[in-house]
Amino acid sequence: MKRTCKAIAIAFTMVAGTIGAHSALSPYFRVELSPVLARGIASWYGREFQGKEMAMGTPYDMYKLTCANRTLPLGSQIKVTNLENGRCLFLRVTDRGPFYPHRILDVSYAAAKALGFAGAGLARVQIQMVRR
Repeated sequence: MKRTCKAIAIAFTMVAGTIGAHSALSPYFRVELSPVLARGIASWYGREFQGKEMAMGTPYDMYKLTCANRTLPLGSQIKVTNLENGRCLFLRVTDRGPFYPHRILDVSYAAAKALGFAGAGLARVQIQMVRR
């Protein structure tokens, strides 16, 4: 599980342009994480929002690794762990939501698929902030 999260972190930071001087092949690349910010229910949103403007002002793309949260700063990176299967993923907060009670996070379809809950629609997750 840790290797998977590390590989995803490296790929994500390379795409996001924040890897700096670190090599994607470097075994010394580390991501610093905050303590657990929250645990709760996550859902995903997809087709009906495809192409619509998000809170960051960019169009929503259900095939990118993004998420929505009511309070986390827009543009911040978080680590999301599916507590039901142990899969984890690094996402960027690009939108506001979810707007259903008792849910703490909405993720893109691509993120839900990678985390293993696209079919179920909901999952218990844990959120940690990525420190820069």
